[in-house]
Amino acid sequence: MTDRQQARRKKLGDGQRRNSPVFKDFVGNFPNLASAIHDGHMNSKFTEMSVAFGSLTAMRGRTLFLQVARLFRDPLVVLVFGLAVLCALVLPQHFFGLLSFYSNLLPPAVLLILLILLAQAIMRSPASPLTAFVAIARHTQIRIWMTLPLVVIFLACFTTLKVNIPAVVPFFADPAIAAVDAWLHGTDAWRLTRFLPAEASLVIDFFYSQIWFIVAFATLLFAALGHSTPEFRRFAWATVLIYILLGFVAATMMSSVGPVFYDRFYPQARFHDLVTLIEADPYAIGQKIYMHYLYDTYRSQTVAIGTGISAMPSIHVGVAVLTAWFLTSRSMAWTISGWAFAAITLFASVYTGWHY
Repeated sequence: MTDRQQARRKKLGDGQRRNSPVFKDFVGNFPNLASAIHDGHMNSKFTEMSVAFGSLTAMRGRTLFLQVARLFRDPLVVLVFGLAVLCALVLPQHFFGLLSFYSNLLPPAVLLILLILLAQAIMRSPASPLTAFVAIARHTQIRIWMTLPLVVIFLACFTTLKVNIPAVVPFFADPAIAAVDAWLHGTDAWRLTRFLPAEASLVIDFFYSQIWFIVAFATLLFAALGHSTPEFRRFAWATVLIYILLGFVAATMMSSVGPVFYDRFYPQARFHDLVTLIEADPYAIGQKIYMHYLYDTYRSQTVAIGTGISAMPSIHVGVAVLTAWFLTSRSMAWTISGWAFAAITLFASVYTGWHY
């Protein structure tokens, strides 16, 4: 259904509600309210209006229920809940533990949604942003408030699958991937990125471990809040498929740990120089903490937010490229910003040694 058809259906639906006996009965009582107060029949008139308002609210509730029911028939929603059921049955301790962890992200996500709504309202109607804020919120309420729990459930599913990759296929692919990487670039690719001053590690690590997550999640919310249902559905499908096909299927087929962990899992000390450089770098504080966090949780079989070692392919790069393609349809400024985000993500993934 096109945007024009959706707008026409909404307009017709609004017209039907306004022309409905319930709506007319509710609105029609307003002119009689003053005379009712004057004649001392205020209670009866308020009772009539309350009944009419209750009927109008019930009609709105039925519409809301139908919208939610229609959403649960969406193939993407069915896929996410199917994965959740699978993970809950096969690995219940992992899945429900992660679901509890990721649920803690909901409050900051709600704050981010409110900020995006406010920004859209100001851009749409600088003279009356509050009116625009309410209009946007009403238009996208089902889509956005269902997106949040689905994201939490899907992240719990994905992390459950990711941490169990080495249990399905033990790490084996790093020597071959590293050899191809060196053949393509003439040397190990990380060496080509280390032309920047040491202070750059602080900025690159912050971008890769903090900014990337904010931009990726904000883009998903931006698509949910400000775009047509078909466009948002395409973007949501692409995001889910990147995580499933690249982050789990391809990652299982190429089960690998990456340069930063290579020497801990293989007898050759191929990336000793890189690990020594990172450990001696006073600006790579965040990366060193996360390196030890990932390795310690792997060795102790602990499951928590962001756990699971996997190096090929890179979810960071896949989502960044998707974000760039999505922003390309907006404007030249958004296009440049999107592809700059993708390029920096690619550079950072090699610079830090997380990926080849």
